[in-house]
Amino acid sequence: MKFFKNSLIVMIAAFSFVLGSCEKEEENNNNNITTPEYQIFVYGRPSCGNCISFKSACDAEGMDYKFYNVDTNDVKKQEMWDKLNAAGLGGGSVTFPVVDAYFDNASHMFVNPVLQEVKDTLP
Repeated sequence: MKFFKNSLIVMIAAFSFVLGSCEKEEENNNNNITTPEYQIFVYGRPSCGNCISFKSACDAEGMDYKFYNVDTNDVKKQEMWDKLNAAGLGGGSVTFPVVDAYFDNASHMFVNPVLQEVKDTLP
């Protein structure tokens, strides 16, 4: 019985570890420390060519960002639409990626930008 109890505890711990690692939604794609003056949030789809290009450009520049998959995260998808609507950019459809350059306590929204366009607005 003691063997069964210990085995069950090990199995539960392993299962919890696997579930915890699978639920990680946001992806911090660069190991650099984000400059405290701004944050970059990228909303899109992992298979989106424009999203892949934008993330690659950020990686090449050493810029830290957080990527949110709007296909699997309804909370972040709604957050994206709320930010777009507040910026006057909502209209029912959008080309990805959607980028929020957050600084000065405000979101600065971009739809399918090139990295330089975002960098030009940063403090």
